[in-house]
Amino acid sequence: GRLSHDARAGARLHYDSIDRHIGNDGWLVSGAQLVPDGLGRTAQNEDLAETLALSGYLHYALGIGPFTLAPGVRAEWMSMGFTDRITAKATRTALTALLPGGAVLVDVTKRLRLFGGIHRGFTPPLPQDAGTVGLETSVNYEVGGRFTSADEGRLELTGFFSDYDNMTSQCTLTAGCTEIDRVFNSGHVLVYGVESAVAYSFRIGALRLPVQASYTYTGSSFRTAFASADPQLGVVQVGDSLPYVPAHQASLTAGVIGRRFGFHLQGLFIDAMREEASQGERGRRTDAQWLLDAAVQVRVSRHITLFARGENLLAQAPIVSRRPWGARPTRPIQAQLGVGTRDKVAA
Repeated sequence: GRLSHDARAGARLHYDSIDRHIGNDGWLVSGAQLVPDGLGRTAQNEDLAETLALSGYLHYALGIGPFTLAPGVRAEWMSMGFTDRITAKATRTALTALLPGGAVLVDVTKRLRLFGGIHRGFTPPLPQDAGTVGLETSVNYEVGGRFTSADEGRLELTGFFSDYDNMTSQCTLTAGCTEIDRVFNSGHVLVYGVESAVAYSFRIGALRLPVQASYTYTGSSFRTAFASADPQLGVVQVGDSLPYVPAHQASLTAGVIGRRFGFHLQGLFIDAMREEASQGERGRRTDAQWLLDAAVQVRVSRHITLFARGENLLAQAPIVSRRPWGARPTRPIQAQLGVGTRDKVAA
């Protein structure tokens, strides 16, 4: 009758392992040349890590007129093993996670759809930390709408909110990090924001002029205070924001497309980011990024297309990070030339 049903199920069994032999060689810069520091190689990691994982899911969608109800659940089981050859210590840990979720979709009109959802999030620890670090778990909410017009127009607006019971951070090759590749509990964190996008394609004779713009705002807040061995976090206070999360991101793309050619120009803005957990004026930040890219393609025959692409055409050099070892800029100006067919492209 008026009801429609869509039931799906799946399972996946996966085994993964890594045998690591990682050492440090120290170097100094002298007269613009790399010179050994004379201390020789020191071992950092001599270990074996492995995981056997079984994942399964059930998903059901029930359509009732303009409404669609879509509950589902995913289950994870993992058996993790870790052997440290330096200390001759071996551990094995098993963990399980049950992750429910669901969504509601409403087709208000043929072209306007509203949606909302709530899902459980989960990230497992590394095998070497499975017995000491808690699971990264969260509850993620989203609500929004999507409108498509008959003449290739699109408008989307989505609000999101993620409540992390326990966020985890990983200490990688970062200055001041004394426990490489360790994962640490980071406590209760809220992440929230809004995503928006608009697109429209104008037509002038045989030419099509597509325009697309997007904007994302992301906020975050630690809800617990603690001291972390991860230098990206350090001493965290309630209200601090996450590092390396830009508050504002925006892009604008415009193009001209004809029967045998196409040209696109894209501008991208990424806001300055905190480099450690902080709030207010406290803490260092990266530079804001203003980047300009362009691409052009020309079809010279039925099966052959020439194309060119340029990135960071204004040759900007903002600092995007001071980790792991000092400041570094964004990607330099780059150019690509290539030839492609309808089936594949080679550059």
